Amino acid sequence: MSTQWRSGLAALSALAVGLGAGCGHALSVPAGSTVQVALGEYRLTPANLHLHPGALTIVATNVGRLTHNLVVSRGGRTVGSIRPLSPGQRGRVTLTLAPGSYLVGSTLLSDEALGLYGHLTVGR
Repeated sequence: MSTQWRSGLAALSALAVGLGAGCGHALSVPAGSTVQVALGEYRLTPANLHLHPGALTIVATNVGRLTHNLVVSRGGRTVGSIRPLSPGQRGRVTLTLAPGSYLVGSTLLSDEALGLYGHLTVGR
């Protein structure tokens, strides 16, 4: 199988996972994983993540037309964030998370009120 074919197949697989997560399904990832998320107007994709306790790297890409950031919080307290990203920019944050529920979203202007948020659940 050619390298180009494998790259295309990998991209289609990633797209299928992203589309499934955008339909209300939770994306389950093991500790130590890197997760790609897309920030756009009114949407965080995937919106729901479930992982085991441990490290998680989030790579966020702004696919929208406005500036967005990414904040992970628990109980109203920020546990990690990615700076504001202009359209097309990418940022990353690595977190070590304890079991519990976290809110993930953009805190700029009214992004959360318009739907740019999701949930991250850390369980055993």
